[in-house]
Amino acid sequence: ALAGLTYNLYGHSRGISVKVSGYSDNQDVMLQTIVQSLKNPELVEHQFERHRTEYIRDLKNSKTGDPTSRTINRIFSLVTVPYWTEDELLEVAEKLTFNELKAFASEFFKSTQIVALSHGNVSQQQALAMGEYVATELIDAENIPTVGRLRVIKVPDTGPHLMQIPVDHDDSAVAVLVQAADHLIETRARFGLLLQMIRSPFFSELRTNQQLGYVVFATNLRMLNVAGLGFVVQSPSVLPAEMADRIDVFLQNFHLYVENLTDSEFQEHQQSLVQAILEKETRLFERTESYWHAIDIKDFEFDFYERLAQVVSEIEREEFAEFVQNLFVGQNQRRIIVEGYGREHQIAELEQMAEDVSLVKNHRQFKQGLQYFPSL
Repeated sequence: ALAGLTYNLYGHSRGISVKVSGYSDNQDVMLQTIVQSLKNPELVEHQFERHRTEYIRDLKNSKTGDPTSRTINRIFSLVTVPYWTEDELLEVAEKLTFNELKAFASEFFKSTQIVALSHGNVSQQQALAMGEYVATELIDAENIPTVGRLRVIKVPDTGPHLMQIPVDHDDSAVAVLVQAADHLIETRARFGLLLQMIRSPFFSELRTNQQLGYVVFATNLRMLNVAGLGFVVQSPSVLPAEMADRIDVFLQNFHLYVENLTDSEFQEHQQSLVQAILEKETRLFERTESYWHAIDIKDFEFDFYERLAQVVSEIEREEFAEFVQNLFVGQNQRRIIVEGYGREHQIAELEQMAEDVSLVKNHRQFKQGLQYFPSL
């Protein structure tokens, strides 16, 4: 770190990522050191028990996190595959032995692929040499398996699907996902423009006017290349069912806001979004994230954002107003609602639900038999 080189090693749903950043001099030396440690890990039994205990504690703490994070995470559990909840991970972690971990480590790289990115102050020759080193050391070139990718569930368009969860917190929260019907770039452009328009009115109406809660926001809930909008409210006093109803009323009426926009107001929203899409990154890690997103959606021309901006600029106001009305008012809505009940509310409210929603008890049962969006 004193020499201007840092690294990060972290796990996620698809495997392990290694990130080396800082001055380009000797990055290859640091990468070689890390690769050798991965290839020949020095696992010590007494350290295993300490790390396992820390991991279990972190999982338990995440279950008592803020209601907003808990409800949003539960949406991801219902819509993405693979996904493991804290309870599922705890069940395995609490039974895991040192010998099982050693066996796993020795077999891990026999079932992996490598995806690598290098950019910045590095030549193509240097980048390819580092990639070749990693591949040679960690992968059996004659026996490379096919590693499954993250998949996104198509939420059934039969109306809202509701999951109610207890939250170990004084507050309660609601998170609503409105999912796109397809993964076309035109749909993603419309969702982006809608988020541009709806963020401020959603906050103003539910936070400022209705004073529903002190945490109120609309956000992007895109998963891979599938567009989605998230609407979140957290409150110390209002029941989750009431928060969900207020969100629904707002969405039902939002098409009127769009229909009342003048041409110049609509174009201002378009131009603002186009400018944001095309804005150049000012920091290296921002460009890294942009490149990784392109790799994730297999945009190997790295021109997705330019194409997206062009599509946004071509959206017609009348067509967009019809899209918003169908999205929020139409019969075929792909919507998930997660209600997180705080300590004061969960016992009285968990068994209550509206008649026009489908109650979801378990994320695995919900996903059984459902369709996926096309694989990338």
